[in-house]
Amino acid sequence: MNMRRIVIFFIISLFYFLLTCSSQPIYKDSEQPVEKRIADLLRRMTVEEKVHQLLHYGGLREDSFAANGDLIDSAAVHYLGRSVGFAGLDKHKLLPRQHARYSNYIQKFMVEKSRLGIPCIFLSEGLHGYMARGATSFPQAIALASTWDTTLVERVYAAAAREARACGSQQFLSPVIDLGREPRWGRFEETFGEDPYLVARMGLAAVYGFQGRSLPIAPDHVAATLKHFAGHGQPEGGRNTAPVNFSERIFRESHLYPFEVAVKIGRARSIMASYNEWDGVPNHINKKLLVDILRGEWGFDGYVMSDGGGLYDLIRVHYVAGTATQAGKMALEAGIDKELGAFKGCFLPLIDKVRAGEVSQADIDRAAANVLRVKFELQLFEHPYIDVAAVDTIVNSPEHRALALRAAEKAVILLKNEGNLLPLDSLRIKTLAVIGPNAADIHLGGYSPVPMRGTSVLDGMRQFAAGRFKISYAGGCKITTNPVCH
Repeated sequence: MNMRRIVIFFIISLFYFLLTCSSQPIYKDSEQPVEKRIADLLRRMTVEEKVHQLLHYGGLREDSFAANGDLIDSAAVHYLGRSVGFAGLDKHKLLPRQHARYSNYIQKFMVEKSRLGIPCIFLSEGLHGYMARGATSFPQAIALASTWDTTLVERVYAAAAREARACGSQQFLSPVIDLGREPRWGRFEETFGEDPYLVARMGLAAVYGFQGRSLPIAPDHVAATLKHFAGHGQPEGGRNTAPVNFSERIFRESHLYPFEVAVKIGRARSIMASYNEWDGVPNHINKKLLVDILRGEWGFDGYVMSDGGGLYDLIRVHYVAGTATQAGKMALEAGIDKELGAFKGCFLPLIDKVRAGEVSQADIDRAAANVLRVKFELQLFEHPYIDVAAVDTIVNSPEHRALALRAAEKAVILLKNEGNLLPLDSLRIKTLAVIGPNAADIHLGGYSPVPMRGTSVLDGMRQFAAGRFKISYAGGCKITTNPVCH
């Protein structure tokens, strides 16, 4: 009798074992809760794979692929095969359909060739619309803020998200919700202005546009990245990386307020730390800011990323770290989950430090979990590929161009119109002077794709005046140019 029971128990156990082995892993089961999927995937990952989830590999070009789509770049095969978390293509050279096709090639490699089949995230800028060749150019953030129309702003950013997702990008490094309070600071145009309430409402509208109003994130939306956390828009002396000198009360009531709204209400999935320091501590290693306030008080459960080269600034600007590895360790322990910048930067050396017991495995697990959470919420495991054939009907569609025009028209501000001077009566004009260094060129804001078409103020006036009156133009003063960027 005992032997019979043993045999029955053995058969049942064997059946259960075979059933378990044949079923798909929990992390691939979309019916399972996200936290359960994260825990299952983490326990399967090596230290090397976990650290690679925190890295961005951006060295991919057209010649990285064979004609059939196979990845043939040996360095890319090496690093992507270790489950790199983020990848990048040169969107400025590729047309939308090309970017979509190469994105699929990369995701196919990630899903089929990496050990655990973890898809990667493609990052893009979304300040001016989707920053890619051929995409729709929407008005800059400071112009959108002047519309005072959060519904319109949400529609604009939703359209930008659709274009990005259609081409294979799943996350925008936008919106910028710094308060623009230092006119010498060269990034004022990226902000929604100086008022905390206006910036908070516009920032929330942007998050809703990018991500939608609920989780998980739909296949035609992207994850938003709030930046720059925090106080970046009022640096001492107007310098981009300079400290901010505020009491905690002023800092919270003004500069942190838009972020708090976007996190608590909008549930933004990513935040970018700022280059500056607050209260004498660089924000990339400011645990009070990144952990105590952001996660402890606000309940943020997305991931925190560094700004480009921000970890190296701990060495060369803030002088708080002596080596790249030390900078990476300090940032990880303070709450940074992903490094943006050089691939072989400050986080990659942490693999050896974990194995040597000098970096906590728990910190690596925390960072990897935060990145994976966003991937699950983006539904990348269920929808890693995109429909290349649909790209041309979405990117720069007539609907999106009409929306861009409506937003631009509503963004126009008229400060004065003394004596009802405007609109000018073309029948009474003989000669009209157009003056200024900005009149003859097409000017888009920062993080803009190369415009497909456009009309300068001077050309627009000449077209309007043709056969009616004369246009005289003088450039006047010169604008200082950056020899690096010019």
